[in-house]
Amino acid sequence: MAPAPRLGSNELAAEMAELYGLALLRDMRFCDIEAEAGSPGPAGVSPAEVIAALNRLEHFAAEPGDLDGQAHRRLAVRLGMGGGPLSGASAFRGAACGARPGPYLSQFLLQGSAGQARSGRIAYGAQSIDQRCTGFPPGLDYMGDWHSWLDVQNGADPAGLQVLRADPLFPETPRDLAAHVRADRPFQAGLNAALILLSYGLPADPGLGAVAGCGAPGLLAALADVSCLALEAMQRQKSGHHRRARPEKIGGVLTLAANGRGGRLGAEEGAAEQMAAALGATGLPAAVAAMNARSLAQVANPLAGRGNPGWLAASWLLPQAFIEGSPMTPSYGSGHAAAAGACVTVIKACLSMFRAGGGWQDRTMAGIGMGGVFRAAAGGTLLEAVPDAPELTVTGELDKLAANVAMGGMMAGVSYHSDCFDGLRFGERVAVGMLRARLAARGGPASLRFRSFDGDLVRLVADRAETLAEINGSQDAFAGWWTRDQPG
Repeated sequence: MAPAPRLGSNELAAEMAELYGLALLRDMRFCDIEAEAGSPGPAGVSPAEVIAALNRLEHFAAEPGDLDGQAHRRLAVRLGMGGGPLSGASAFRGAACGARPGPYLSQFLLQGSAGQARSGRIAYGAQSIDQRCTGFPPGLDYMGDWHSWLDVQNGADPAGLQVLRADPLFPETPRDLAAHVRADRPFQAGLNAALILLSYGLPADPGLGAVAGCGAPGLLAALADVSCLALEAMQRQKSGHHRRARPEKIGGVLTLAANGRGGRLGAEEGAAEQMAAALGATGLPAAVAAMNARSLAQVANPLAGRGNPGWLAASWLLPQAFIEGSPMTPSYGSGHAAAAGACVTVIKACLSMFRAGGGWQDRTMAGIGMGGVFRAAAGGTLLEAVPDAPELTVTGELDKLAANVAMGGMMAGVSYHSDCFDGLRFGERVAVGMLRARLAARGGPASLRFRSFDGDLVRLVADRAETLAEINGSQDAFAGWWTRDQPG
């Protein structure tokens, strides 16, 4: 994986601004964020104000061609082919090209199996899985004061004190998505999506023919296998190479710089003060400081009242949705992103994503029987139809599912955008490596094909003990695709 954005860089400043903005919008419905609703949310800031603040940053105002390497690719995917400033339709989405059309949340996080789509119930053998989730009550954030933040940095683990709401609901806000990824299992979202697609009778990739082990049991088992491989490989990246500080730590660095204590940061003082100046000009840290001050007085907050030292005039600490803050691993890249990227890649490769006889024409959701496009109704107890919804594709909604799971960490304040972006592509390549090995091991002619998170057309062809790989019809292009997200 390429290096993560460094302290003092425009990209890291933009990522922290994005996390501050998401914390302020944590209890607003995704549909209101997409529409850039003008009314302030519970934190007193509207989606339109957050997006306008983000667009004042140098990074989001840059043309993708003005940036180098991975920063260029990340911004290009965020803004889409048309470029231009962030909008409600593009903000907080930029992890996969296919994730942009339609409502923010994937239909695979909401709908149930065939015949019970709107109930959100997924058939799982003789049992069923409910897409409604246990979540967090609105307005309850943690670690916004210095003393509780410092306790967690020093090893305190208050995870058992997390406050949960009583009833399971369909996800409709960033806080709901954060709650989902706090409690899920590595291949849970992928398993649910595969079960839904199988219930609609989506066939295997025709290139597999009658290859043994590639039916529904083989697919479901492969999801468990590939998620473990992706997490193991990502842990090596996190701890063995990058060791990136979590956003909660950078919030502490910025709080020191903003309160005249930058000297404690040693050689990084200048970089921190440069970032603090850029962020302060957006107005987002001031809104977050007011939010943190309100959190101190919340009776329902188990950590309320801990307070701040006398030198701290304004807390720029990043409000956390999880009472324990970030996982005890480095940030880059996201383990959730790697597992989700790997699982979705296996589903796309093993099931038929393209119309019969139509070359690379994507199957639509309506074409396989999933014609409704839904979102959580206000309150989250039911699903409602999305008015004027565009035509969605199966590949696009699977890409969106991976992006949703990856970016749930951003909604919680524990991951950066680059963690998610690069983690998805890392997981995608772990999956391709596993699929190539398994095709070769079967010894018979077979092939798989799918559209990558960047829109590339990927085809794996096995003949006896060798698996050839093509990108957009070229075997020569595969080496460049495989190493696209690596340094250099």
